[in-house]
Amino acid sequence: ARAERNDISLAVLFLDLDGFKLINDNYGHVRGDKILSGVGERLAGIMRKGDTVARFGGDEFVVLVPEVKTEEGLKNIAGKIVKAVKKPFTIQKEQVCFTVSVGIAVFPRDGVTSEDLLKHADSALYKVKTGGRNNYKFFSASAD
Repeated sequence: ARAERNDISLAVLFLDLDGFKLINDNYGHVRGDKILSGVGERLAGIMRKGDTVARFGGDEFVVLVPEVKTEEGLKNIAGKIVKAVKKPFTIQKEQVCFTVSVGIAVFPRDGVTSEDLLKHADSALYKVKTGGRNNYKFFSASAD
């Protein structure tokens, strides 16, 4: 609503950790939760002041990026996210690696309600998942 009132653009990035179920299966949920906390910390560490990182549930996160200037800027942010998550985590003295898929929707181009933006970011995320994972994709109405 604030973005609409102030006529600024806002991006919603929907993240899903690729293959994270294997982490929980192999190391247990307690260690898996520690990894999820680590992912959240990494994400918070690379985002700008004013951006919001939230765990959405399971192995999903949502990042809100207000005051989007260009699509190039969003590509840069999404690329940083993919790179940050790809770095190994240590569990029981073992290096554990996994990747992330990111779907992106932009206000007002891709929707004006939070529900539409989340739905469209999730749709873009699905395209990344089916297209090989470990990448990001912008929502495209023509691709649905």
